[in-house]
This record gives sequence, structure tokens and C-alpha cells, in this order.
Amino acid sequence: MDDRELGRLVVTEGALMGLLGALAGATAGATATATLAGALPAGVVATAAAVAAGGVLTTIVASLAPAALLRRTPIGQLLTED
Repeated sequence: MDDRELGRLVVTEGALMGLLGALAGATAGATATATLAGALPAGVVATAAAVAAGGVLTTIVASLAPAALLRRTPIGQLLTED
């Protein structure tokens, strides 16, 4: 596995974790709104979707820094650190 593949793996993992968290949060928020309000307004659905997309984008951007650092550090050094 070369540095580019390893960086891509880090960013992909971050994106998937962000997607799962965003879906869980949006679902929980929509469920709570529907339970408390008795209905689920369309505006809440649109807001939940926008916030979920923002959450995924944030995790992707946040995973770019570790991916860049990973490319600059030799793999052997990473494997030998505790």
C-alpha cells in the first residue's frame, strides 16, 4: 500500500464515519421532532438533510490533515511507535 492509497483510506474512513454520525443524528432529531410536535414538517426534513451534509463535509475536511501528515511520515516509523 503506497502513501496515496493510505491517505485515501484515511479520508474515506473519515467520510464514512461522518456519514454514519450524520444519519444517526438526523434520524434522532427528526424522530424527536415528530414525537414532540406530532408531525414532521418539511422544513425540518430539509434542515436535517442540510445539517447531515454539513457534518459529512466537516469530517472529510477534518480527515485531510491526518492524511497529509501520514504521507510525510515513513510507514516504518508509524508501525514502530507505541
